[in-house]
Amino acid sequence: MRRWLKRIIITLVIVSIPVAAFWFYAAWQGERELRAAIAELDESGEPWRLEDLLAARPKLAGQDDVRELIASVCGQTANPLKKTLIKTGWDPVPPNVLMSEHDLEIYREEIPAAEIALADARKLADIPNARVQLPWPSDLSLPNFDDLSKATVIRELLRCSAYWHSQLGDLDTAIKDCLAMQRLTQALQNELPLTAQLVRIALQAHSVNTAERVLAQGQPTAQQLERLQMAWEQFDTRHALRQGFVGERAIYHRYFEHLETGQTRWAELAGRKDGGSVGERVSDWSLRVNVKAAHAWTLRYMSDVVRTADLPESERGAHWNELEKEMRTAPGIERMFAVSAMKRFFEAHRCGDARIRCTIAGLAAERYRRDHDRWPHELAESCPKYLAKIPDDPYTGRPLQLRVTNDGIVIYSVGPDGQFSGNYQELHVADQHVLPYEFRLWNVPQRRQLVAAKP
Repeated sequence: MRRWLKRIIITLVIVSIPVAAFWFYAAWQGERELRAAIAELDESGEPWRLEDLLAARPKLAGQDDVRELIASVCGQTANPLKKTLIKTGWDPVPPNVLMSEHDLEIYREEIPAAEIALADARKLADIPNARVQLPWPSDLSLPNFDDLSKATVIRELLRCSAYWHSQLGDLDTAIKDCLAMQRLTQALQNELPLTAQLVRIALQAHSVNTAERVLAQGQPTAQQLERLQMAWEQFDTRHALRQGFVGERAIYHRYFEHLETGQTRWAELAGRKDGGSVGERVSDWSLRVNVKAAHAWTLRYMSDVVRTADLPESERGAHWNELEKEMRTAPGIERMFAVSAMKRFFEAHRCGDARIRCTIAGLAAERYRRDHDRWPHELAESCPKYLAKIPDDPYTGRPLQLRVTNDGIVIYSVGPDGQFSGNYQELHVADQHVLPYEFRLWNVPQRRQLVAAKP
């Protein structure tokens, strides 16, 4: 063998020894960290693996399981409402302004065709413990999300119905539609995938926006107002938030297991059909070395995220700041996942929570006005007859605030920047969309207007 070839072989051997040593050390260290992280979770005494969480789901009995009802409503017609009607519901019309004649024509044509489906959808209002349990496949990869799509269809059906009946002056039916939307929202509170909780947050937003419009179109009875208020008060949104975090941790754990056993290929994770270039293969090798360390890091990080839901609201913001700093130390493989999206989910949840609490206080204020023929000067006047206590602002932990306007009142949260003052007319007046962080109520003479008043 030539001398130069021997030198090359010797050099390769010398170089490969520390590389192999590093690989085995990293694998050993990752295995050690992963075992420790799993042991910590096992010692907590709570189910955390996906199969255990699914087994712990409460058994639904009788009418509480509304999957069949939802499927039945959607199955009565392939498309209960045409896109023209759904789009009309999104026109930038202030809540206290009546629909245009053009929009009314669309509703007159579409709503009667959906009345049978609507009657069934409205049954949700009388099911306070309505639940939807998404079916999971045997391999526990991801659940079937068809029920979430069906829930969205029913949301649109009920929203358009509430718009239509409030336009007709049938406010009690419109509020019942809002209550059915609330039950549909609450039905998803125990579901584990983050996708289900994101749909839940979207349903919340539509529900409270629709309720605001209904109250801006007339005066529902006190009984119907109280039913809707109590339903929102009994909705444990903190539990729903925690379920989303717990479920996502379990899903990440299972996905990492698939990576470690080869059930999920690295090329698939990177979106490649072949092995990739030499550089990409080297990168894959590096990720494979760190997979167990990243697995352990993710379990601990997601456990910290879960604990956020258990903290007092005044402490959650600071805790998220610490988690953001921790995210910067994430292993390389972790950046390929969506753990960094957890804070965005939390902020969406907190915004939804603010709207729900403003809605609860707004419904109480409307009930107060009906009995006293005036608005409460401050929310404390609504307590304890109409409110057990003033709901706390999720951004500060202090009570929500009330602002008197020329045409009514606004109950609001200060929002994430702590600066929002419930000044509806000065912000986003061009598009007239309902703002987050508030619930607006109009004086009776300013309801059911033909055109929007100038700010």
